[in-house]
Amino acid sequence: MLTKFRQSIGLTTAISGVFALLIITGVMIAYQITPFGRQNLLFSDNAAQYVTFLTALRHALVTHQFSLYSFGLSLGSNAVPTLAYYLMSPFNLGLVFFSAAQVPSAITLMIILKVACISAAMAYFLQRHFEIVSGWAVLFGAAFGLCGFVAADYFDIMWLDSLICLPLIINGLDTIVRGGKPTRFFVWLLFGVIVNYYLGYMICIFIVCYTVYIIYEDGHGQLSFSQLLKQNKDHLLTIIFSGFFSLMSAMVILVPTVIGMMQTAKHAYVSANFTFRSMFSFSVLAQLGIGGVSYGNHLIHAPAIFSSLIVTLLVGCYFVHPNISRSSKWHAAIFLLGLLLSMKVCITNTIWHLFQQPSGFPFRQAFFFSFMMITISYGAWLKNAKLVSRHWKVALPAIIMGCLILGTFGPHFLMMSSASNRLSSTQLGILTLNLTVIVLGSLIIFTTGRLLQACLMIGLFAGELSGNFLIAMAGSPFGNQIQYQQRYQREAAILKPITKDSGQLYRTNNQSRLINNSFQRYYNYNDALLFNYRGISEYNSTINDTTRRTLNSLGLFSKNVRRISAQGLNPVTEMLLGVKYNVSPSNRLTQNTSYVGMGFPTSKSLTTIQLHPTDKFTNLEKILVSINKGEAPYFYPVRKNRVQLVRNKSKQTNYRYHLQMTVNTTGPLYLNARLRGTNYTTITVNGKHIASPKVPANRFRFLDRLGSYTKGTKLSVALTSTSPYPKSLQFESMNQWKFKKLVASLQFPGYVPKIQGNQISGDIIANRHQRSAFLSIPFDKGWQIKVNGQPTAPGKVLNGLMAVPIKSGLNYIVLTYHTPGLIIGSIFSILGLVSFICLSMVLKLKEPLKHRKRS
Repeated sequence: MLTKFRQSIGLTTAISGVFALLIITGVMIAYQITPFGRQNLLFSDNAAQYVTFLTALRHALVTHQFSLYSFGLSLGSNAVPTLAYYLMSPFNLGLVFFSAAQVPSAITLMIILKVACISAAMAYFLQRHFEIVSGWAVLFGAAFGLCGFVAADYFDIMWLDSLICLPLIINGLDTIVRGGKPTRFFVWLLFGVIVNYYLGYMICIFIVCYTVYIIYEDGHGQLSFSQLLKQNKDHLLTIIFSGFFSLMSAMVILVPTVIGMMQTAKHAYVSANFTFRSMFSFSVLAQLGIGGVSYGNHLIHAPAIFSSLIVTLLVGCYFVHPNISRSSKWHAAIFLLGLLLSMKVCITNTIWHLFQQPSGFPFRQAFFFSFMMITISYGAWLKNAKLVSRHWKVALPAIIMGCLILGTFGPHFLMMSSASNRLSSTQLGILTLNLTVIVLGSLIIFTTGRLLQACLMIGLFAGELSGNFLIAMAGSPFGNQIQYQQRYQREAAILKPITKDSGQLYRTNNQSRLINNSFQRYYNYNDALLFNYRGISEYNSTINDTTRRTLNSLGLFSKNVRRISAQGLNPVTEMLLGVKYNVSPSNRLTQNTSYVGMGFPTSKSLTTIQLHPTDKFTNLEKILVSINKGEAPYFYPVRKNRVQLVRNKSKQTNYRYHLQMTVNTTGPLYLNARLRGTNYTTITVNGKHIASPKVPANRFRFLDRLGSYTKGTKLSVALTSTSPYPKSLQFESMNQWKFKKLVASLQFPGYVPKIQGNQISGDIIANRHQRSAFLSIPFDKGWQIKVNGQPTAPGKVLNGLMAVPIKSGLNYIVLTYHTPGLIIGSIFSILGLVSFICLSMVLKLKEPLKHRKRS
């Protein structure tokens, strides 16, 4: 009998996965997404981050070159936080079957398979939870696989694994409450935390909430809280210990990740995130229906709680059904309302998101609401929704229709601006569609016979779920897969001389934009990961903030705490950062004349320099002086002969500067706008426009090169800025001859190391005045350094880089990276696994005692 039950539940589970797979595949075919057409999903963070991370992972899998420290992450960084947040999905192993240029096709197929697995997992849970095998679980499982959260954030592929795990984790929890073994709960919670610790944390919060709910449900409203605790004491202890040991077992990932994340800006406390302000208004009601999220509002929208209008209607039936107890209705209502309020109130929403408000893609816990909506609605369906009284069969659809109308019109009435008060024809069309679906759904649920009902329900579910996904993808700036493959291969060929494994550690400034035409918007932040070289730029939620600030202080552009660009690189920073090769915008590969290696011997004066966040010329001057004081100064301010400031008549917040200046030394001229507000695209020198930044850098700070000029040249510079303070605009030239002389003095004793895995090694020669070796490697406590075989403690220089004490003569420096927290995390994981095995043995020994008590 049990075997037959398992076979039946397995069949319906598989059918649900196939049903969802067909729907999502149909949507991808409709939009001609690769491998079904010429477009790909390379937009938003999928283009800027995920495809690059996955391509780098594919390279590691194919070449078997794994390292927990990556020089593809800006100047170099602990790779564990990036791996833990983005790349732990087992689906990623399928990348080995695709070429690097075909990774976008792999992404599409992974999304399709993950959606199918979410649906299958939910169908499995529903049948186990209600202890009945039913073909209807196929449809309700698909409702979760294609719910609003998935439709809104499907391209954030690393989150989808958590939705697969959720139903299986809760099934494991149900098993414990019903007196079963805790193995399923332990294994799936461990898996859920490992594949994505961020949503895994949210799942832990939900487990607490669901445990309270299910225990109250088992009490049927007849027991007090203390009686419930007493009755379920053993179950609660099993849940607590199993969950704790599961989290302990994940410490091999969590401990190094937490230590790494402490180096990002995400640990910063923002008081505004811990207030009781409201996060959304009536607009959440519109999310119940089709079309609540599209690409136009994918970064800012109310919680994506769509689960299909059929599900919403059945949730209403649950609360008025004559065969469902009043206590169950209260428990479900309180749970749903609690989940909704926890998203609405800022402080609780912040707690859900690991104590940080998300920057874009809001309400990432919305899928829990959909999960409970679908569970409750399925309970109502199994009780036969036709038993609802006649007046409720009319009132429920009317109430939901009213909610949809309020959710659509309400936010616009709250806006005072008449321009914003108008609904578009698209919004009105979607509202009409939703109202029609409610009417059709009501007729199908309440009036049709079983066979006709089954056919119509399949059609309506498929129509709702596919329609919502089609609208969610509408307007997305899809990439061109054919161009991507061709241009990827061309750029990879250009970079081949530097990407082939020579074993030498150096960096490359790649300004090629070949790949860019494959996207509608792409800024090359993670090209180093995409093409497997060592660069400078990075766009990553786990970026090392100290490194980012250091580079920004040296003149490089940083839009926010997740980005650092090579825009603003200059000969001094190229020398400091070990940039050996440049790839020009015209795709020409040349060796950099200011390259001196990944470090050089220097006096201890370099170790005392503290970089100023905005005074970039002073920072660079101090560095050069500390290397060779005799040639100072290196940077010469221009002589401003005249400064004219005119307020822009069309935009009163803009000012037009006209500056007459004389260059005081021969070499490149740079602008440092210490106050934000400069529009770099408006800069002209002697009436000619200067090349615009390759990344959108207007109103931000970085060193902008205005050309190279000889001493005594008179220039007329014009630009637009929102800042009315002329003194904030610094113009300085670097003496080209002095700098070349300094570079020549460093090139012979420079540090030109070899790299193998997590180890770097090389020689450096110092004279008796040079007691430190500057290394162009970010300071990190994970580095263990030996100089001439002797362990040596590194020092931090230039706010975030590294210096090592050396002696005169030849020094052999070896750096070995040991991921901080990995050993202690491994010990905790072993203890967690052993503890759970012991717990399982204890519970097994107790089983005979339980049977005796029952008998």
